Amino acid sequence: MTPAHKVLTISATVILLSLQAATLRADYSDKPLNGYVDLGYRYRSDGNVSDQDLFQTLSLDYFRPWKSLGESSEVGFVFYGSMQEDVDRHPEEDEFDPFRENADTYDNSIASWVYLAYAELSTDKLIQRVRLGRQESFALDPVSFDGALVTVKARKRLSITAFGGLPANIYEGDDRRNGDSIAGAYLDWRLLSHLSFLIGYMNLRDKVELLDGSEETLHQDMEVAQASWRIARTTSITARAGMLGPDFRDATLRGTYYNYKKDLRITAYYYQLVLRREAAPLTDDPFSILLGDYKPYYQGGSTVYKGFGERYGVEGGMTFRELVDFNRETLFNHSYQRYFASFYYYKRPFESSTWVVGGDFWISPHDVQTQSYRGEYSQKISKRGRFQVGTAYQLYKIDEYIGVEQEDVRYYYVGLTVPTSQHTTFRLDYSFDDGSLREVDTLKAGLKYEF
Repeated sequence: MTPAHKVLTISATVILLSLQAATLRADYSDKPLNGYVDLGYRYRSDGNVSDQDLFQTLSLDYFRPWKSLGESSEVGFVFYGSMQEDVDRHPEEDEFDPFRENADTYDNSIASWVYLAYAELSTDKLIQRVRLGRQESFALDPVSFDGALVTVKARKRLSITAFGGLPANIYEGDDRRNGDSIAGAYLDWRLLSHLSFLIGYMNLRDKVELLDGSEETLHQDMEVAQASWRIARTTSITARAGMLGPDFRDATLRGTYYNYKKDLRITAYYYQLVLRREAAPLTDDPFSILLGDYKPYYQGGSTVYKGFGERYGVEGGMTFRELVDFNRETLFNHSYQRYFASFYYYKRPFESSTWVVGGDFWISPHDVQTQSYRGEYSQKISKRGRFQVGTAYQLYKIDEYIGVEQEDVRYYYVGLTVPTSQHTTFRLDYSFDDGSLREVDTLKAGLKYEF
């Protein structure tokens, strides 16, 4: 089968599934199936080498009542998966390609991934939730796994959740899962309507492949404790701490304040990594292995936004990141400070128009100081359409395609999303990255059908 025939077959399959989904929606209009089919094209060029790819994404979310178990009980499923096709060239394993990416590490030009595929039952009884299949959990640490999750209502404001299975390293083959396992449990206690606590434990054994081809088994015994306090309707604070075995791993403190009447929003956070973070499993990010070890650091920041009437708004803030050992700065792991300010102008020339202009002041070690500007104009087109054009700057930016980090990257972008029917939108995006190592043009086009 030729690549063109493969792409047509994949696209036809995705479209047929969407038609079947539309039929299900018509049959059960009280709890319709939601989702979308997304067909996309991407062209990239750095002036010397170009690359073309096709993408297909299918997302399904279907639930219906199960009245025999109670009025609020329901059962359903969730699916999210994607395919990618390299239509013009598939580089050999030992061939240098500046646009080589995770999809090019497979044996053929088509690669597919299933991110979510689980069935779920939820009730208001003793067993509140049962979930089976490929799923994600963020309560203790972001993990993806194949297995089961059960939530039991112990008391009125107290629930206990347990889960277990195999870690789903989506970008690795199943042959590397021998000996892998994941298991955990956490308690969610809502002491008052505005105060809640979470405490839990997770054990993870996951074999990962390093950049040099060697393998390492990531073994983590993790404990997490979290407290969330909604002081008032406008103010909330969350504190979180993690332990790795007997050692303190990291801590997070985050707060928000939002006054709707005064159009005032304040956010602030602080994070500290105490232990060195070793190789991470390839769950949702195929490039996480490139980052290597993260040395201990602390990072924080705050943002303040104030609106003035219907047409104006100002925003300011800062972000800092400092390594505990200043002399151990490496690629992907820097100390820096960023101070920024933005001005917003709304409803001109149209009711749904927004202008944003801003400036940034960057400070990094070794007396590096840089000023930069950014700006964007966005325009809503009906409820689902949008046009936007702008430019921005990053002091450090990871170039995932060549596996290195660039500095002083200025990028420009323009995008248009247009509804073509009640359920369909067409989008066209262009971006230009002007970095310290190379310049890259990227053109994307796509058609999305929502049901």
